[in-house]
Amino acid sequence: DSRLRLVGMNDYCMVRKFKGNLNTRFQIKARFSESGEFIISGSENRTCTVWNTATKRNPLNLNVTGLHMYDKVKAYESFEATKADPPVVTDALFVSGTTVQNAFLSSGLFPTLHSLHHVQHDFSSAVIITFDYEGTMRVFLRRACFDAVCHVAGPMGN
Repeated sequence: DSRLRLVGMNDYCMVRKFKGNLNTRFQIKARFSESGEFIISGSENRTCTVWNTATKRNPLNLNVTGLHMYDKVKAYESFEATKADPPVVTDALFVSGTTVQNAFLSSGLFPTLHSLHHVQHDFSSAVIITFDYEGTMRVFLRRACFDAVCHVAGPMGN
């Protein structure tokens, strides 16, 4: 039914059901971001789907028990991640926040930037790597993260 299910570890009951990707023929992994704030998965329709695990209006309740007491999540963001045929994104993952920060600092794009402590962004969801059925790997950087780093760096990169 192309839905991702989050199961509680204390009683193995479903806590939350995520809707939005297409998965009818292949087994496609889903992964959490390092912060636990996002879940990512490939799909069979060229896209990669990202869900927020909890929102301020509907926080993730890990104490839900019972067979039919779970949250349904229909809100998600997705983007085209492959041109392959068949159009399957077989795997997707978030790059760790520390790795993303180190990449920004060592990239040479911001020569006078020595710290990212003032950047208001979850670096653990900033870079996404996808793999498709043909074996192609693609790397995506969230524009909001790049813009936040540019803002802190200022016009001279400091």
